[in-house]
Amino acid sequence: WIITHPNNSGFDFFYGLLGGSRPYDTPTTDNMKKIRRNTAIEEPSVPFFITDLITDTAIAYMTQKINANTPFLAFMSYTAPHGPYTAKLSDYNYFDSLNTAQTLGLSEKNKHYYGLLKNVDVNVKKIVDLLKNNNAYDNTLFVFLSDNGGVVSKAGSNGALSGEKGSTLEGGLRVPFFMTWKNAVPSAGVYNEQVISLDLTTTFIEAAGGNLSANTYFDLEGKDLVSAVNNSTSVIHPTLYWRKGIGGGAVSDGTNKVRFTQLDSFQTSAPQLYNLDADLGETTNI
Repeated sequence: WIITHPNNSGFDFFYGLLGGSRPYDTPTTDNMKKIRRNTAIEEPSVPFFITDLITDTAIAYMTQKINANTPFLAFMSYTAPHGPYTAKLSDYNYFDSLNTAQTLGLSEKNKHYYGLLKNVDVNVKKIVDLLKNNNAYDNTLFVFLSDNGGVVSKAGSNGALSGEKGSTLEGGLRVPFFMTWKNAVPSAGVYNEQVISLDLTTTFIEAAGGNLSANTYFDLEGKDLVSAVNNSTSVIHPTLYWRKGIGGGAVSDGTNKVRFTQLDSFQTSAPQLYNLDADLGETTNI
């Protein structure tokens, strides 16, 4: 959800919707969810697919910057695989055929959900190919992550993790997260300490040569992830905290995690303590 329009928050160019998700391939009458190019509404004509549109527009923008030899930040905030779960027909058919051939037992929602993910993969590859074909990939810090865990009650899977999107269990908090940058980020390296998406702002400023000691950034609590992965034994966040309105919260040092549920404005449940090293699925309150 966007509280302030991106053009008023430091972004030179914006293409997308201002709130939540929307139908992927049909127009919408919801003004907040209509496609905008900067501030002007530019609802697409049928046929279209939102993930493809966002990528193609971003590629045109990045191509201009690359051709002008101008540094840029491109923030790709896809709606997929958020509901409504309606994949492109070709992507749905891929999993429908796979399901029949291998007797996988996929539900209709599974096939649409996986189809949406497949389309994200295709579009991320378009961006990688653009950078590589223009000799820009090696000098680009490329980050991929999800904003929250999957919605298991719909069609997603968080593997052995308990909980889902909106939960302070690991299934709601722990997400895929990787980054590449030749000669700056170790290839195939793994940083096993806890990080948080709030680290990205700090990381990008540092990567672009910004002065993090400037007053402009005095309230940033994120840490530089490039420095962290180059010192894999460092612990950049001894403790992390989460809170969801009156829904509850959690605090973790990466191994020991305390979680509580807010019962109402004045009461919380008894805290639960989990050892994530021994029990990543948070099945046993110790």
